[in-house]
Amino acid sequence: MGKLRDLLRRRPGPIAVVLSGGGTYGAIQVGMLRSLVEHDIRPEFVLGSSIGAVNGAIYAQDPTLSGLARLEELWRGLDGQGILPTGWIPNALALARKGEAIHSNDRLRGLLEGVLRADTFEDLDLPFQCVATDVVDAREVWFTTGRLVDPILASAALPGILPAVEIEGVRYLDGGIVNDVPIYRAVALEDTTI
Repeated sequence: MGKLRDLLRRRPGPIAVVLSGGGTYGAIQVGMLRSLVEHDIRPEFVLGSSIGAVNGAIYAQDPTLSGLARLEELWRGLDGQGILPTGWIPNALALARKGEAIHSNDRLRGLLEGVLRADTFEDLDLPFQCVATDVVDAREVWFTTGRLVDPILASAALPGILPAVEIEGVRYLDGGIVNDVPIYRAVALEDTTI
């Protein structure tokens, strides 16, 4: 990691951390973020999709070892919290009864509201952006300002599992549908090390 730190210090331009979707990849992201902090690598941008949006916002709020310790503790305590459903037979029956999704996002909302001290993107310590999918137009939409929790919920709204999230009259689903690994967004920031 020392070589990476040296390379990053020699390169001009900002550093962007890109956090993908993929459920359990979120736990792996915590280790990667910890390594960056331990080596004094502080990005200028944090970009997230789906679970990467959840981790990205929490990291952008407190990009320190103590902040990452809280994120790690959060991941260790997720088992049994009912954030996502378990078992296929009851889920299939739930989907048949409910239609759009087999699970509410209420527990994920509660988790985010409990862990995030920031109410808006602007309140975060690092600039953070997350992507969600506009359901009607089937296009990606990036959230960069304003209220924080609903865009994260939208970015993590797994189709069929969690319900779409409505923001200003537009319904959104998981950002991973259109941009699971939002690298090109970081490339568009110009001269960015990703």
